[in-house]
Amino acid sequence: MCSVCEEWDKMWKGYNFRGRPEEFKKTFKKKKGKYDCIAPFSGGKDSSYVLYYLKRKLGLTPLAVNLNNYFQTDIIKENIELMTHKLGVDMISFSPDFSNWCELMRRCFERSTIPCLPCDVGIYSLAYRTALMTETKVVVFPGGKLAAPKRPGRAVIMYKTLEMVTRHFDKGRKKIDLSNFAVTPEMVNQVDVVYFGNYFDWREQEILNTVMEHLSWKKKGRQHARIDCIFEPILNYLYSKRAKISKQCSRLSAMVRDGQIDRAEALARDKAYMLRQIPKEFKEIMKRIGITRQHLQKQIEGRGLMKPLWYH
Repeated sequence: MCSVCEEWDKMWKGYNFRGRPEEFKKTFKKKKGKYDCIAPFSGGKDSSYVLYYLKRKLGLTPLAVNLNNYFQTDIIKENIELMTHKLGVDMISFSPDFSNWCELMRRCFERSTIPCLPCDVGIYSLAYRTALMTETKVVVFPGGKLAAPKRPGRAVIMYKTLEMVTRHFDKGRKKIDLSNFAVTPEMVNQVDVVYFGNYFDWREQEILNTVMEHLSWKKKGRQHARIDCIFEPILNYLYSKRAKISKQCSRLSAMVRDGQIDRAEALARDKAYMLRQIPKEFKEIMKRIGITRQHLQKQIEGRGLMKPLWYH
């Protein structure tokens, strides 16, 4: 029984969803513009399900926003096009300046314990900026009892962490443009962020079945979790080497706590998902952002890396 399980129990054990869907619907009564809400959309099963539920089940008009991080897998590109066409929703896809993005990713890989920090910050920033631009009051993230807990104001702290990591290199390299990644308290105060999974019970298998049956959403072989990015195997490899667990371990733990799977199945899935060898995708990552195997080893060992501010 570790802190992950204890934290899950504090938040979700005995959580009552009765009346919560009705409470969720009331969030959209203050509609001003064309859209009821902004829905950050990666093309993965979780964000696809939220988009499906908002549009088909609740009859809302969401605006999907997608961050093109230049690492999207072919299967996820196909799913993005398929989901938006099937659901008939508008979508804004933002592609950052390529050279600026690669330098940003390089710096985070060299300096941060979370090398994919630009993506984490970028989708929050894109969601807030689009909400303000379109006068849409509400942003809906998936969230829920199988996801890591999100606390108010975290997006601002995430941006401050990104700023500290990248500015560390400004004296030796060109100053990097962070204007498209900024998240300020003023932005946060003007938008209501809600987590879908706080209002609707998140059942993993049911959600997977729904998007596959109703939207023809496609898995990547047998894998359905985190298939949106070629960077994911690198992160999974780092988890596997650093902690001897897969990147899916915390989600599997939550599913055990919630009774969705038993411990034996979770351990088997975790073992199957772990990576013991450097994934083939690393060669492509090396070419795109200019990192080396030495940088990868530094990530594994955690030498000279900055922990995110929300850890303190």
